[in-house]
Amino acid sequence: MTFADSLAQGAKAEKRAIAAFNRAGWCCIAHGAARMGQVQMPLISPSGQKLSTDFVCFRGADYIFAEIKSKCPLDRGGFGLDLAQWRTLLEHENSLTGRTLVIIENRAADKLVAARVTDLQAAPSELSRSGFYIFFSEDCFRPLAEFLEGENARNEH
Repeated sequence: MTFADSLAQGAKAEKRAIAAFNRAGWCCIAHGAARMGQVQMPLISPSGQKLSTDFVCFRGADYIFAEIKSKCPLDRGGFGLDLAQWRTLLEHENSLTGRTLVIIENRAADKLVAARVTDLQAAPSELSRSGFYIFFSEDCFRPLAEFLEGENARNEH
């Protein structure tokens, strides 16, 4: 797969996830969306400039940073994330009052699944031999629609 093909696949997954958030009543800003030839907008924090996520969703005063990946499960099951990006997502989760979410477009099952970074942080994980990737079991993720239903119920109280 070429880089352009990979970028197009990621953009399609992002649009699909944003549509799911919109249907659930959230507004989204795609500040880091996959686009050929465009640099991702940074998150400028008190501790300096950092890479941000693909988009951020708002509903009232609540917000969620969302990172989207389009993947097929690994042969051993689960999904891998680039370790440097994982560390950035951890920083987002630990330094912001909103939530940070990893959404996977599971291409094999044609569905969107999601996990909060704090939940992934607490879950069993495994580093690749190279130390460049971290792996999480598919069991760590739940359908995005189910996650959003829970968020909507939480916001109604």
